[in-house]
Amino acid sequence: MSHRLVTVSRQLHDISLMTDSICHWTSASRLHFNPSKTEIVWLGAGHLLQQVGINVIPVLSSAVKVVQSACNLGIILDSQLSLSDHIAALDWFLSVTTATTSYSVTCV
Repeated sequence: MSHRLVTVSRQLHDISLMTDSICHWTSASRLHFNPSKTEIVWLGAGHLLQQVGINVIPVLSSAVKVVQSACNLGIILDSQLSLSDHIAALDWFLSVTTATTSYSVTCV
């Protein structure tokens, strides 16, 4: 088995342990962890992100997909932390709203 496969296997194991910890914490806090609403974004420099070969992470009995950008509390974060997706969404939103419309940003 190559070093890369061992490293990826170890990373998946570590991520699985972390998500299990999050699930236990949410349960103890009377919250519900919903894997179907969960997204994972790898953060880092572009050349390093290209080396990550993990596209799906097992969480509980579900498979969570790795995405390029995710929305949390109205902020769209992308994998390189450039905020370009967020700025584009705000630009579009402001271009279609009028001065009389109340503003609310939603993530799609």
